[in-house]
Amino acid sequence: MGRKRYAVIEILDIFRRYQSGDSVRRISKATGVARNTVTKYIEIAEEHGFSFKVAGGLDDISAVVFNEIHGGGESNRRLYQ
Repeated sequence: MGRKRYAVIEILDIFRRYQSGDSVRRISKATGVARNTVTKYIEIAEEHGFSFKVAGGLDDISAVVFNEIHGGGESNRRLYQ
């Protein structure tokens, strides 16, 4: 089965839901994104130093995660370190 590519806006939706306290399972059901993918995106954001406990910055980290997944991640790796 092929990999599905998600747009930055979809990643942003995942992060907004996670930041508001939704579980990975609930996010997966609401967005149609696999639980493993949701978890992977959250882990990538946290590896880049993003904290979901602090409000804001979701637009920037969504773009960083998108680039990490779909190429070009090295140039953005330093944004949150």
